[in-house]
Amino acid sequence: MSREAAIEALRAGDRQAAIPLLRAAASEDGTDPWVLYALGNCLVVTGEHEAALEPLRASMRLDPARAEAFNDLAAALFALERDAEALAFLRRSLDLRADLAEAQETDAIWLLRYGRFREGWRKYEARLRVEANGHLVRGFAQPQWQGERLEGRTILLHAEQGLGDAVQFARYAPLVAARGGRVVLETYPEVAPLMAGLPGDLVFVTRGQALPPFDLHCPLMSLPLAFRTELDSIPATVPYLTVPAERLAFWSARLGPRRGLRVGLAWSGNPAHKDDGRRSIPFAAVRRLVEGAAGCSFHVLQPEVRAAD
Repeated sequence: MSREAAIEALRAGDRQAAIPLLRAAASEDGTDPWVLYALGNCLVVTGEHEAALEPLRASMRLDPARAEAFNDLAAALFALERDAEALAFLRRSLDLRADLAEAQETDAIWLLRYGRFREGWRKYEARLRVEANGHLVRGFAQPQWQGERLEGRTILLHAEQGLGDAVQFARYAPLVAARGGRVVLETYPEVAPLMAGLPGDLVFVTRGQALPPFDLHCPLMSLPLAFRTELDSIPATVPYLTVPAERLAFWSARLGPRRGLRVGLAWSGNPAHKDDGRRSIPFAAVRRLVEGAAGCSFHVLQPEVRAAD
């Protein structure tokens, strides 16, 4: 009964609801490798990496051919900074299924973490084939740009993940324009004012607006691959983003005279992010830094302050 209910919760995309149901199913029948795998997978996705280890290991013992379980265990161990163990399980996953997109994505993130960009950016394209990442795929009929000369064609560059990723990888837009085409940059409304100061002849649209005609497209996170980016060729012309003059004037008036070093604080991200538990920290951890710093004025840049903070 619990197994069937868990399946329904998973079909509805509610992993939080599935976890207690899967735990109940595992207690009813501890020899079902799928139940144990599904429980471990849900715990990994919801950020409970330590708790995911036991059911994933149990699932692998019962079904040593399930490549997904090895990949999820690798992902949990990477999150716990147990990289040597994680790498062994990741290799086993890829040995079982070299075409498993989830394992290729995990492999890419590991490679990028250690600066192995040539392999990492190539393998990171697997993210667009992971079923759980379906929201990243736009389904455009136009081909994805691979870095060739544009020869006057129009290319759409589009943000695909978070605000931070959009800010980081927008640095490539002027380089794309230098390839001889017309660049349309689609980004999020929250960061659009920052993007407006990017150098080059760029056209800006925000997500949700109608797109102008274009010949090619490229997700922002695929631009490092298109430019064959290595550690020594990361675009480093700074600043590449500028604050609009009217916002500078507004905040200068609001903040008043400078009283020591001004420090902006943000300590947590999107609470709906699957890795929120690893990406965000409680304000209590930041507070110790604030209370011990002399000669500084601190300013909360956190868009939403959580109740516990």
